Parts: sequence; structure tokens; C-alpha cells
Amino acid sequence: GTGKTLFTKKICEFAIEQQMPVILVNQRFGKLADFIDSIKQEVVILFDEFDKTMLIQTFRGSSCDSSLLTLLDGTSMNKKLFIFTVNDVKLIGNNLLNRPGRIHYRFDFTIPNIADINEYLQDEINDDKQSIIPEILNMSVRIPLNYDTLRAISFEVNNGNSLEDTLYDLNINYSSILIYHVEIYLIDDFNTLTNDKVKINFDDENIEFISGYGYNSERYRVYMNLKNIKTDIENEALIVSGDDIKIICTETSKHFPKAHFAKLKLTNKAEC
Repeated sequence: GTGKTLFTKKICEFAIEQQMPVILVNQRFGKLADFIDSIKQEVVILFDEFDKTMLIQTFRGSSCDSSLLTLLDGTSMNKKLFIFTVNDVKLIGNNLLNRPGRIHYRFDFTIPNIADINEYLQDEINDDKQSIIPEILNMSVRIPLNYDTLRAISFEVNNGNSLEDTLYDLNINYSSILIYHVEIYLIDDFNTLTNDKVKINFDDENIEFISGYGYNSERYRVYMNLKNIKTDIENEALIVSGDDIKIICTETSKHFPKAHFAKLKLTNKAEC
């Protein structure tokens, strides 16, 4: 849904145009490395969802076929382009991560930003339905929307369905617990209070969390009311007014300092 499959497909299509065969490997089998090494011509080897199909998970972590690692070390004299798609990069392990000698390039794909979403919707949604785009952009600040989701929303809207019905049918709503980076700007102070992992469920009107260090080397408990939350599309953030924020020092229990406003930004999960 983030575009990595499309990116990989384009590379393979270009290779085919250059008369290079493409071999898709989507399961383990014996002597795979020997088979690949026996190929004498230039070829593209695509390992789709490598972390699910090729890695062996044990209580010690993940492991990869040693013969495949040797092949990736470049001992073969034949030119081959290896492509790996991965959903959870943490499963790859040290045998492949940070090893340019084995995997030279790495591309991380995240959910699209506001500008990308707007451009996509302008292309995909019919002209007579485009008045709905600002509402979708507003929603994208609150919940992650990948290209698969945007494609489905565009299809439903173009076929006459309302956005509300579409979100219900596609099981897209604000009720999921999401992780936000929260930064609180203080009145008469250049410091900010931050927390990178605030869990927010928009069904709840109030949230509570401990801020990070950074204001007089003290920690603060933050109470925040989300009832009047605003959307800042330009900065891809949610804004909470200082009137809806209460900050208490965990050591003294004093109501201090006073907040000007808070900025909440959705934490994106990358795919490779």
C-alpha cells in the first residue's frame, strides 16, 4: 500500500524491456543458491516478501540460508540484479542489514504525505466529486492512509458513495489507537515538552501522558482535552489549544508551565 510493489514492478518492467528475464522467488526450496548461480546471463532475481518467505525464524532470531549469503557476497562472475521486498525490516538481521557488500541500496517507503495524497486524489477522483478531497486530506492527518486505501476510497466515491459510508464499508475510522509525536509549545518560554509515543484513541475525549525531559530538567504530566482539536493540513498536524492543556510537575504537583498550544503529528511506519 505504500508503493514498494509498484516501484519493484516498474524496475522489472524496465528489465524486461532490456531483454533481461525476471525470476520471482516467493518460497524456499533446496539448492536455490546453486540454481541462481548456474544462470549465466544477466537476470533480475526478485525475492518478494523476503522476510516472510525466505527467512527462518528461531528463538534466537531470524536466519538466512548461508549459501544465499555467499551468493550475495558477489563470488559469482555473472551479473545479476537482486531485489528484495520486505514488510518488517527488523526481521532481516545483521547478516543483511548494514552490509552494502550484500545489499547495496535500500529504499524505505512510508505512507504518502499530504501533498502526495492531494496529487493522487486530483488524478483519481472524478471532477464532479473533487469537493470531497479537502475532507479526505483532513482525515489523513488523523489516520494513516496508504495508496491501497486511497485507491479504494476513490473508487467508492466515484461510484456515488458518500465518504461516511465508504469509511464504514472499508472499516476506516478514528477509533483505532494510533501513535503520535506530541510537541507542546509553552507561553513565554522557548522550550517545548515532547513525547514521541503518545497513544491516542479519538473515541476518548481526554488523554494523559508524561512529557519528555527538556524544561528545567523536570518531568511533567500532561492532561489534554481533544474535544476542540483542529487540523493543520499545511503542516500535517493536529493542533490543541493551550486552554485544553493542563501541565503538572510530577515532583511538585504545581500547575506549571502554561501551554500556548500543542502539535500532534502521526508517526509513520516505514516499509522497505
